[in-house]
Amino acid sequence: LRSEKLAAIGSLAAGVAHEINNPAAIIRGNVEILLMGIPAGAEGREEAEEILKQTERVSLITGNLLAFAREQAIHPAPVAIPGLLEEILAQVSHQAPLAGVCIERRLRADLPPVLGDGERLRQVFTNIVLNAVQAMDGQGELILEGEREAGFVTITVRDSGCGIPPELREKIFNPFFTTKKRGTGLGLSISYGIVKAHGGDISVES
Repeated sequence: LRSEKLAAIGSLAAGVAHEINNPAAIIRGNVEILLMGIPAGAEGREEAEEILKQTERVSLITGNLLAFAREQAIHPAPVAIPGLLEEILAQVSHQAPLAGVCIERRLRADLPPVLGDGERLRQVFTNIVLNAVQAMDGQGELILEGEREAGFVTITVRDSGCGIPPELREKIFNPFFTTKKRGTGLGLSISYGIVKAHGGDISVES
């Protein structure tokens, strides 16, 4: 049922994204032309820059819609998950404050590489780690665990945030569901599709 719902919504999302992209591109192009004729500090410059910023946000949203809608093309190669997680932790600090977050690594030393698409898996773990950090509002403990279980590598991302109420747990992988003030609700839906395309599983506990 979930797969059928994701496919149906994906078709709708792709159509909407394409329709929005065309006028958004025209708006962006015209604003860029306007900005070329408005000197720094002049009246209207700040407003024009804000329009450009918001059209970039529209492009990001439609890009996420298209990423969610398309079949996830997987290009498998050996991926060392601990190294990938370290790269993500270094990058996440640019998107969310980590100064007050204690990071604990419990990744087994003999954790083998997995056969997967490194960039797609980067997208998955970035979404999950970023969600964990944001759930703690800059203060708390982030634990990354890695185990070998029956031919699979199991990665657990655990945070000391507020948790997820039972009535929301079944919804968090649904497209467009979000509890954030600024969010499209597509990050975990896209992650769900990527993990399933790898023959893996993704779940939540609270």
